[in-house]
Order: sequence, then C-alpha cells, then structure tokens
Amino acid sequence: MTYYLNFYLDESGNAISDFFVVGGFYLNDSDYQNIQVYESKIKSNILKTEKSIRNYRNNFETDLKPYEIKKEVKWNNLSLNNKKALSSKIRFNNQTNISMISSLKDWQSKYSKQINLEAIYNMMVKNLIERTIKSLSVKKIIKNKDILNIKVYIDQRRISIKTKNNKQQKFKALEGYLKTYFYWNLHFKDIQIKVIQFESISHPLIRYADYFVGSIASMCNFLNNSEKSWYQNADLIFEQMHKKVPCTCSQTIVKQSKIIEQIISLCQKHNHIRKSKN
Repeated sequence: MTYYLNFYLDESGNAISDFFVVGGFYLNDSDYQNIQVYESKIKSNILKTEKSIRNYRNNFETDLKPYEIKKEVKWNNLSLNNKKALSSKIRFNNQTNISMISSLKDWQSKYSKQINLEAIYNMMVKNLIERTIKSLSVKKIIKNKDILNIKVYIDQRRISIKTKNNKQQKFKALEGYLKTYFYWNLHFKDIQIKVIQFESISHPLIRYADYFVGSIASMCNFLNNSEKSWYQNADLIFEQMHKKVPCTCSQTIVKQSKIIEQIISLCQKHNHIRKSKN
C-alpha cells in the first residue's frame, strides 16, 4: 500500500536568536484525495481568517500600519488582538501541528561549534519527519511493507546570495539529504521524497506554518522572561493554538534547555486536556 505524508514547514529565528524553531503541520492518509480535501479546507480557513484580520486592522487599528493588499499577513506584523483572533479561528481539519525547537546558545556550548544554520535546519526537518514516521509506525497506521510517499513543502528561505540557482541548490541539498538518510535508516518497502519550495505570499498553507512556528518561538521567549512587548500574552496564544489541533513539540537535543522542556510539557498537557474533552 502507498501511504501519503505531506509536511508544510516554516522557520522562526536566525543564527543569533536565543531559539530557532522549525515546524508547521502535516497531513497523512492512504488516499491522496483526502489530503487534497483537507488542504482545501485549511486554505479556506486561513484565507477567511486573514481577511477578518485585515478588516479589523483597517477599521479598528488605524494607528497601526495597514496591511497592504498585495503583501502577505506575517506573524511578526500581527498585533496582540490579531494574534488572539488568529489563534481562536484556526480550525481542525485533520492536521497535526509539529515543531522542533533548538536553543542555539546551548547547541554551541554543548558541541563547541560555530552555528551552521543551514545544517541545523536540515537536521531539524529530518528529525520532524523521522519522528512523525516512527510515531505513525508505533500506532500501526503505517507498516514496513508500505511505500511512503512524502512531500515536504517549505518556505522560500532567506539566503545571502539570492540567485535562482542558489535557492534551487538549497532545497535540492535538503531533498538529497533526506532521501539518503531515510533510505539507510528507515526500513520500508520504498520511501519517495520530494521537497517543494514556495513563496508564502501565494500559499496559505505555508502561512499557516509561519503563524504556528511564530507562536512557538514567542512562547519560548515569553518563558525566557523576555521583556519585549511583542511576546506579551504569548502563553494565551500558545494555549489557544493547542485547544483544537493536536500537536507534537520536540527538541533537537535532549535536555538542552529547561525552557524547551517546559514547552514540550505544556504541549503534552494541552493534548491531554483536548483528548479528555473529546
């Protein structure tokens, strides 16, 4: 049997950030038409939510810069009221939210290496996919005799030399890394992997990933006692994001940061609360 897994990922942070987050959500099904239906519903949810946020900004937040029609709504540009509205309007359409969190300072301290964000990003994407596959395998949703068809949708990543060939090399390198690693380390009949890079402005599913990783990064900084105003009420947004949609938050290195361990514990707590209500 062919089993389908689609990942939609973005990142938050850079080489000098306290925390670097890669995440978004995934869809899985043995029938690809079902995944397309879920995609359509999530897109509709995001577009309607963004429309309401734009309207609110234009009508009630006139002291703030209005959202330009031809530009996307980004997490970093949302006001607190916008974030509250966004987190309350996200609907469950069979997606599972996922995040992989790194404390770059602890990473550098533990391994005594300079930060190579490209390598760390690739490893975090690999870990997200691998742990998802292993989780589905433990639950008997997928079996070793299955063919896994995996698509990884990622945002057009910021790079220092902005040329078409350079961008293509970046995600081709990620695709090659994933193919080689999974071929050798995961024992399925076959694993087919394709990495697809999109501009988030034209893809609501990538913007969903941006909103989710933004909420996780904000929560990391909130728990780290950041005094910056844009992390205000990050705990409320985090809780709201976890109320309706199942989530797996994880860390790149075990026991690398007490803050990240708190995030994981809170994620598990909210998952338990949501399950008990259902």
